[in-house]
Amino acid sequence: MADSPEDAVETGRFDPRNQLPDPDRFDVVIVTGSYARIGDDSDWIETLQRYIRKRVAARRPTVGVCFGHQLVASALGGSVDSLPDGAAGYRQVELTEEGRKHPLFDDVPDQFETFLWHLDHVTNVPDGATVLARRGETVQSFALQDAPVVGIQFHPEVTPRLARELAAQADASTPSGDAIVETIPDEPAEPGRVSQQFYRNLVTAPRLGDTR
Repeated sequence: MADSPEDAVETGRFDPRNQLPDPDRFDVVIVTGSYARIGDDSDWIETLQRYIRKRVAARRPTVGVCFGHQLVASALGGSVDSLPDGAAGYRQVELTEEGRKHPLFDDVPDQFETFLWHLDHVTNVPDGATVLARRGETVQSFALQDAPVVGIQFHPEVTPRLARELAAQADASTPSGDAIVETIPDEPAEPGRVSQQFYRNLVTAPRLGDTR
């Protein structure tokens, strides 16, 4: 996007509690994190799940991050369950054999440190999906095999400064703020490098669902 003329790129930010754009309008849709949870009895969650299914049926590139990762998985028939004690802070994530071959993780170490902050997790991916990364029993990333759709549970966008802000905002509805603070690296260069490489891959991957 940085290399494109300013008037050549259209972006939009939409609140699913109000109105979503036409499923075919944007080349890529990112479903972000949220303080909501999949099990919440909210009409907008069902609306967004239907929207995701339309994107997938049309084979339109779609990315889910954290809550979005869980929402994409559940919308397509995967399972999301509560994670005892949640997960918070900078933690190790490990690529699967399929993840090591996926363009989303080109030049990313087999094990890497990244930021987690979630109370629920994907336990089973949808039919036709491949697990790309795990932390224990938690699916940290998956990709559909026949559509350009990926999910990531971790937060590559979180810097140590932002991590401290999240820790300060933590309450009974979130994972522990103390758990975040105790993991913030003194030398954040490696998590930062991994995040930059991941974003580079996300932008340049010719098709999010491709494996080699």
